Amino acid sequence: MEKVQRTIATIKDKFLSGWLVTVGLSGKDSMMVAHCAVEALKEAIEEMPSAGPLYLVTTDTTIENVEVHNYIKSVHKAAVAYGEENALPIRSALLRPSLLTQPIVSYLGYGKLLRTPQTSVRGRDCAIAWKITPMDTFLKGLREEFQTDKILNLSGSRDEESVIRAKNIAKRQESIDIIAQTDLGYTLAPIKNWTLQDVWGLAGQIEREEIDSFAEDCIQGLFKHYSAGNGGVCDLFSPKTSDKSKSCGARFGCYLCAMSPKDKSLEAQINTSPKTYSYMQGLSDLRTYMINTLNDMELSRSLLGRDEKAFGFLKVGWNQYSIEYRQNLLRYILTLDKIERENAEDLGIEPRFQLVGYHELIAIQFLWCKQGGEKTIASAFKIWHDVYTEGNYYPNPKTEFASLKGYTFSLGQARFIGGDSLAPYRYVKIEDFEHRLCALDGGRAGLEIGRNEFNAALAPKVQLDDGSFVNVVPFNEGKRFSVVDDIKAERFVEETYLDLLELGLDAHDEDEYVEPTDFLRIMLVRGIITLRKGQMKQLHKDARRAQLINAVNHAGRHFEYVFLANSISEEEYQAIVDVEVNAPSDDAQLAMGF
Repeated sequence: MEKVQRTIATIKDKFLSGWLVTVGLSGKDSMMVAHCAVEALKEAIEEMPSAGPLYLVTTDTTIENVEVHNYIKSVHKAAVAYGEENALPIRSALLRPSLLTQPIVSYLGYGKLLRTPQTSVRGRDCAIAWKITPMDTFLKGLREEFQTDKILNLSGSRDEESVIRAKNIAKRQESIDIIAQTDLGYTLAPIKNWTLQDVWGLAGQIEREEIDSFAEDCIQGLFKHYSAGNGGVCDLFSPKTSDKSKSCGARFGCYLCAMSPKDKSLEAQINTSPKTYSYMQGLSDLRTYMINTLNDMELSRSLLGRDEKAFGFLKVGWNQYSIEYRQNLLRYILTLDKIERENAEDLGIEPRFQLVGYHELIAIQFLWCKQGGEKTIASAFKIWHDVYTEGNYYPNPKTEFASLKGYTFSLGQARFIGGDSLAPYRYVKIEDFEHRLCALDGGRAGLEIGRNEFNAALAPKVQLDDGSFVNVVPFNEGKRFSVVDDIKAERFVEETYLDLLELGLDAHDEDEYVEPTDFLRIMLVRGIITLRKGQMKQLHKDARRAQLINAVNHAGRHFEYVFLANSISEEEYQAIVDVEVNAPSDDAQLAMGF
């Protein structure tokens, strides 16, 4: 108890010094920190009634271990209820990444590759978008609300967890009683020197009601989940020299982040107690499918990159997930959601997870529209209705792991040929294919309003790179990309595509073909989506590029093969860049008399 009392005393001192305290609640270590923080707040308020508040904060990446995350939410409720009973200012905050950066939207919408050591060469970039950025936004809000920088984040980091964790704690100069300053603000690691036995020892005292705690009614769940995640074995007081598999040291992570090759805790949960955890088997299977197919280039990858490089070129080679692969992923994921809905209904409970709701589906469709490559309008909505309205099921296919092997290209036939190493990237400037873009409604392109459209002169304007202005479809702007409220989003998803069916606009033939980016216009005009301020200029440009891609698709040839066959080598591309970079500016040419 000596370490526990020291931790409580340290946190109490911070409260009495005027600090607002937050605890990032995610597992056993942070839960013990939360216990100490609540006890410290209780003692501090006896001496200084204005002490606090204490915030318990959990970031839902949207792909957390479902059972553990739902348990953590129950811990939040217990803490808030305890605060109300004891007149303690304890507040709960459940955070999420912004819609367009959520993992499922990133994987399916952008085609972002599954996070593995192979695809995350710059480190755990997923942690920035999924965890750090939401926390940073939350802390900025607290600073504005309370008009103070004295906000202290208590972490559950411990040196004993791993060598890497200990080095990171040391790098951040975190201490058990000395406040450190990090990119996220002020932090303290109050259980830095605790052992695993210390953590579970305190949890055991709470369970046996030897000490008062807000967590006494939910502590059993902690033991249950960690025991299952450790294969059903949990010897809480095993000495350091004993088998670590018995020490209840399970680690729960994101089931669709493959920085570790296996989600051992998730698999152990399912194997140990199928009755409780087997509903997550589909999530584990989805992870396996995405891992196995990551390097199956012909199945999963697009040849055309999505990010524009210098002077309007795109990379040609093995890039992000292809639109066909993403469309299949959406089928598999919606099937998982549907099965969970049905199982939950049979059990008389709310669904325990939903990977793609109405907001996510609209965001995915938005990204597909602006990237191009769809063969029919509103293909994400079409897939949703195929699963939910037509009642079709698409289980994850059984696959074998595809190792990273070499591929090169046969440019003449636009085919794939195996090789010893990955072919170098090539480059294409798709603006060179502009003659393929069909004239629509008096020559409109991108999100421009056609000259013959009603009230075109009153439409909003955006300025292009060349300084000219174009009238574009009406749109809403805000601080960030967002989707309308739940009720309107549901109505839009469930009714709009059916309206398209009635009008015959979903067909893909010469007589009835509708440009897929027209659905982007529908979303904008109806106010279904709100763009981030200043985003319209780039969106107009993206839509124009998407129309070029779709025009090639509509002509009957796969756009990737066309662009591959017309691409240039890395050396040729670099030569063009060098010429453009070193070319004299217009002013310089005038000065030289050109």
